[in-house]
Amino acid sequence: MSPQKGNGSAVSPQKGNGSAVSPQKGNGSAVSLQKTFGRKIMSEEPETSQRSRAQESLLQENSAIVPVSEGRRLSRAQRRRELALRMGIDESELSWRQKLPTFLRRNPEETESEPISVPKLPLLVGLMVLLPSSAAVIAIAILLRLPSVPDCPNVFWPTASASLRLYCADLTANKETLEDLLKAIALVNELPQDHPLRADINHKIGNWSQAILKLGEGAFQEGKIAEALALADKIPDNVPVYTQVQKQTKEWKSIWDDADKIYRTAEDFLRQEKWTNAFHETTKLLDVENNYWATTKYNELTNRIQGARNDGNKLAKARTVGEDGSLDNLLKAIKLLEAIQPNSYLHEAAIKEIKNFANKILDIAYGRVQAGKWQEGLEIASKIPDRAQLNEEVDDLGMMARTTSQITPNDVKSLEGAIALLKKLPENRPLYTKAQDLVNRWQEEVADIKTLDSARRLAQRGGVNELRGAIVQLQTIPSSNPRAKEAQGELIKWTRQVELLEDQPYLQRADQLALGGNTVALEAAIREVRKIGSGRSLYQEAQNRIQSWTEKSQKMQDQPYLDQAVQLANNGNYDSAIAAAQRITPGRFFYAEARQKIEKWEALLSSELNLKNARQAASGGTPDALESAILLASKVPVSSSFRWKADDAINEWSQQLLNLALQQSDGNLQNAIVILQKIPPGSSAYAQAQSKLQSWQASLNPAPVEKPRKEDRIEAAPATTNTPNTSNTPNTSNTPNTSNTPNTSNTPNSAL
Repeated sequence: MSPQKGNGSAVSPQKGNGSAVSPQKGNGSAVSLQKTFGRKIMSEEPETSQRSRAQESLLQENSAIVPVSEGRRLSRAQRRRELALRMGIDESELSWRQKLPTFLRRNPEETESEPISVPKLPLLVGLMVLLPSSAAVIAIAILLRLPSVPDCPNVFWPTASASLRLYCADLTANKETLEDLLKAIALVNELPQDHPLRADINHKIGNWSQAILKLGEGAFQEGKIAEALALADKIPDNVPVYTQVQKQTKEWKSIWDDADKIYRTAEDFLRQEKWTNAFHETTKLLDVENNYWATTKYNELTNRIQGARNDGNKLAKARTVGEDGSLDNLLKAIKLLEAIQPNSYLHEAAIKEIKNFANKILDIAYGRVQAGKWQEGLEIASKIPDRAQLNEEVDDLGMMARTTSQITPNDVKSLEGAIALLKKLPENRPLYTKAQDLVNRWQEEVADIKTLDSARRLAQRGGVNELRGAIVQLQTIPSSNPRAKEAQGELIKWTRQVELLEDQPYLQRADQLALGGNTVALEAAIREVRKIGSGRSLYQEAQNRIQSWTEKSQKMQDQPYLDQAVQLANNGNYDSAIAAAQRITPGRFFYAEARQKIEKWEALLSSELNLKNARQAASGGTPDALESAILLASKVPVSSSFRWKADDAINEWSQQLLNLALQQSDGNLQNAIVILQKIPPGSSAYAQAQSKLQSWQASLNPAPVEKPRKEDRIEAAPATTNTPNTSNTPNTSNTPNTSNTPNTSNTPNSAL
């Protein structure tokens, strides 16, 4: 139904005779439109959708009301575009013909060429009612239709409105990923600062920045500090909340640095083997405002502390084992240290101790090489582990050992060859100094060998002067030299030879003098051997002769004094005997024997005196005098010859005390008991005295009598009155004696 050019009528002219249906005023024009489209709508309605019918009705209605420019006829396409613009819809939606099936489509040219038949009146009335109502339905549908969603990814942003930017930014930020949040910020942050929506924009930028910081906080709490800072750094520095971003990143860095400092401090304590300090420092991580440090790193550090403590025990044990410095213990200590793994905090300390122990082993090996035991030195050096990092030192020691193996004992030429080899060792080698020490030692040994050879040739002559000359040569060899021990042996031997040659004449002359046998000759011999000084070879032999001759001389001088003293003592003259024996002074041969005899004689004198004094004391005859006499007599030693006299006197005086007690028992039993107690044990009267003592004490202290019961007193009353006292002693108590035994209390012993 494309419009054709013509006179400007709203209805296209039909092909053929060129006549056209002109629009009429009033209802005529509507009838004309209905006639024109009536047959087509009726023919196509069964096959057309509801939407196509509404569009057709709306098209017809709008075609009737579209103003036609005077003098110009609009084409169908132009009218369709204008209608689409008015309705706010896409032009393609008005192409209802394109949506019809092919068999319903009709050629416009055929339609226009066909003559329009005039429909009947009812049909026209139906069309007049249907068309307005269809138009209303289409209009309402268009009004209620939602606007289409903007296609944000394909928007041309340089010309996009602020509201569209905000809308698309919101959609983007809702994904809550870093990339989308940054895109949202960049999308709206480009708008001018004085834009009317700037307040809303800044508010949204703040929220999106907070969302980014939240992502960063999550990474920070997971221990990803670099990722958290990278997230924060992506926030543009021209956003209003950038100060807050800087504050947050500064806080992250501060927390992280503090936690890292705590961790490193704890690690330093572990390396110093300060376990308590390390654990105390580790607990500070629990207060860190970061989950990663307060959990993961805390647990990690506590596990490392435990591992470090185990390694610390190994280290301490190794130090204890290797402390004595013996080869076996040094190797055991190194084996313990090798169990400490490289990732341990004490690995450096272990390596340090391994090097320390390995150096001690190296010194032992060097000592063996220095002593000429190069094979032992090589074997010991081979036990040094590679972890000690002493490979170059071991190589140098091997070189010295091989050089030592070429030396022949006492061969100057081989020593000089070894010296030449060692001098070739470069100065930058680790054992260069030790090699030079060995060179110096070998050079000293060469000199010592030459000195020894010269001294031996001189000493072979055997004279005192030659021997002294040889000794002087050997004395030039220092005690630290390799051949010092050998030189010292030769020196001792030659010195003894010299002393023998010089002192033997003194002994020979003294022996000749001692042959006289008297004290004068012996004294002369002693003076002669005293010329042999202390420390000389014949000194001890000279002292033995002096002691022998001195004893012999003293015996000759002191024997008469001792014999005289013994004779006097045998005659009972102890005072004179003691005086004679005291003439033998301390240090002389008979002094000990004289002193023993003097002590014996003095004891006899003392015993005699004590016994004499005891007899004088006993002459008083009283119990106290007899007790004093017994005490004095008891002082006589058992070994004294006066002891039997003292025992006889003690028995005699003890019997006297017993008799006195028996006499006192008649009137004063208590006093008698006191006298009996003065009799000493071991005396002949002691047993009888003890028997009397017990009897008298029982009389003074009778056992308590049990009080009889009332029934017993009633039954016993007649018997007690009719029973006489059968004892021969008077009853001194007020109670009748009911027993058949005599009453001994306060009664003299009838046996006495």
